[in-house]
Amino acid sequence: MRIKLAALFTLFVLLTTSFIVAQQPLGKDLLDRARAKKSAGDLQSAMESLEAILSNAGTDRNTMANALLEMGAIADSLGQASKARGFYERVRSEFKDQQAEAATATTRLAAGVNSSEGPSRITIHTLHSDDVYSFAISPDGRMLVFQGVSPDGKRQLWRQEVDASKKPEPIAGTEGASQSSFPFFSPDGKSIAFFSRQKLWQVDLAGGVPRELADAPTPAGGDWKGGSILMSARGLGGGIDVVENGRTRPANSAVGFFNAPKFLNDRRFMYFAKDANGGGQIALGSLDGETLTGAGIPMVHAAAFSRGFLVFVTVAGTLDAIQFDPNELIARGASIGLANSVGKEDRYRGIAAFAVSAEGAVAYRETAVLKKQLLWMDRTGALLGTVGAPDSDSPSGIHLSPDGRTAIYYRQGGTPLGSLWAVETTGIGAPVMLQNFALGGLWSPNGDQILHASMNGQVGGVVTIRPVAAGAAAIGAAGFGVARGAAAGGARPVNTPGGFSAAYPNDWGSNGFILYNNGSGGTNLGGDLWALPPNQGAPVSVARSPGSERNGRFSPDSNWVAYQSDETGRNEIYVVPFPSTENARQRVSLSGGTNPVWGRNGKELFFIGSDNRLMVTSAEASVNGEKRSIEFGTPKALFTTPVPPGSEFDYDRNTDRFFFLSTVDEPAPIIVLSNWIPAR
Repeated sequence: MRIKLAALFTLFVLLTTSFIVAQQPLGKDLLDRARAKKSAGDLQSAMESLEAILSNAGTDRNTMANALLEMGAIADSLGQASKARGFYERVRSEFKDQQAEAATATTRLAAGVNSSEGPSRITIHTLHSDDVYSFAISPDGRMLVFQGVSPDGKRQLWRQEVDASKKPEPIAGTEGASQSSFPFFSPDGKSIAFFSRQKLWQVDLAGGVPRELADAPTPAGGDWKGGSILMSARGLGGGIDVVENGRTRPANSAVGFFNAPKFLNDRRFMYFAKDANGGGQIALGSLDGETLTGAGIPMVHAAAFSRGFLVFVTVAGTLDAIQFDPNELIARGASIGLANSVGKEDRYRGIAAFAVSAEGAVAYRETAVLKKQLLWMDRTGALLGTVGAPDSDSPSGIHLSPDGRTAIYYRQGGTPLGSLWAVETTGIGAPVMLQNFALGGLWSPNGDQILHASMNGQVGGVVTIRPVAAGAAAIGAAGFGVARGAAAGGARPVNTPGGFSAAYPNDWGSNGFILYNNGSGGTNLGGDLWALPPNQGAPVSVARSPGSERNGRFSPDSNWVAYQSDETGRNEIYVVPFPSTENARQRVSLSGGTNPVWGRNGKELFFIGSDNRLMVTSAEASVNGEKRSIEFGTPKALFTTPVPPGSEFDYDRNTDRFFFLSTVDEPAPIIVLSNWIPAR
């Protein structure tokens, strides 16, 4: 019996010793991994490894103390001074036996927080967004706000601590904030201003009822200092405005296209002044009407100011900084490289994927381009084939020809305002550019004409119709480029309602009417839904609300119009008779929907619903004398689509197939850089 007990005791000692020995290398291994991740800028993974070390009861005290020092250094680099002191104090008080580590903690505390580490980066992965330029960082550098799309297709602004272990939270009151929301913080960091529905709004960061600040039909950025807000919101021909004490007035008297105003101090500011060739430069202004000129301001794509430095994105796309005196307006010294690549909006100088805080932290995305792929799918969700290569020129607005053999779509590349392209859906041949300065296009009912929206450098949009060469489906043989502009003998302007900034075509009905929405700056970003008669008479109102009506589609017989509206704060699908009548609108979607498309003979209606599912509902129309009615069944999911929320597709009635424009990658994460300013 004694032998058995002795054997069991020996076995217990061996097992215990083995367990402790096994734990020590594990803790050391985690520490090495954490340090490697910290060096690589992945602070989230580094903190997770360090926290695992602390939670492991078998970790030796030396590794534990070093883990706390590393956690203090990370908190220090993020500007979280009190948190860093807590880690250092714990090492000094609880790990006195680890003399070297305790001495390091004492030295760091004596030197002061923020002195122990150099530049650091933390990576924040955001929700999907259909505007990767719309984000901001709080004055203290501890909070991000960005535009995002939830899995059910709900667009709004979200907040997230500059801590990769945290999750984003929606900001109540910002529902419907879509593209060009361009949020920016109040000076105290407690609220944000943002653009939505052609207005500038203010809402508390904690959420609530937004307060309207000013009209903003065509937003292109803003900034807030003291009691003054700068904004670029009047588009082509407009200027920079200042909002003070509930009133809006011009902040500069020049006429042009100005983007992204940023304060230099309480009264002086800078902005990007675009020239007629799509280029431009940084210009200076004053709320007091001073005439200002600067010396040594580099030729840049976009810029902001913080703590004595001009932080700017170069034309080549690098992120740099240079010392700048806001009083003498002089740049001094050599520039400092902060990042090798930052996303930028090539159509509009001044717009880039970066933001700076008052304390000097810089947030940026390394790229703002999401590649998209054209592809075919059947009713089961099976991939039938792709068309062309993934496209990084921001394609959108796809429309199939009536025979399904050709698709036209918008591409951002080609000119500062984009262009209209065509591609054979069989995948034969390369895409062909049809028209420069075209913001979108669609087919005539019989496929022999194309309508496109064009800016052409003029104030307001001009919609033109021009004939297409015969045999349009054979792009390579016929060549869409044969007939251009008035020289084609058939181009003509289309009247649009006065006072609207642009007209974006949605659909061309069999009745000859053209559906369009009067968007912001010629893009499909808001406004109401209208129909232009074949005789170019007065436009007919189709759908109006305080929200945004878009993506309108006529039924095959043109008796009904399906469209999406975000008036509830989330896009839903509605159907109205055409011409519209009072109180005749029906809501078709039950829990969100975008991009409605009619099926064969108008018997079905497809749309993208929540969780990226392609939905279908039956549609039964009837006529009783002069009274028309239509009934819809309960929407059902066909399959989960390959596109992110709010993306688009079209339906080929000839083959019962779906043509998708699918995003093949996710938005680049937001990287927050801190402690980069050199010691003076």
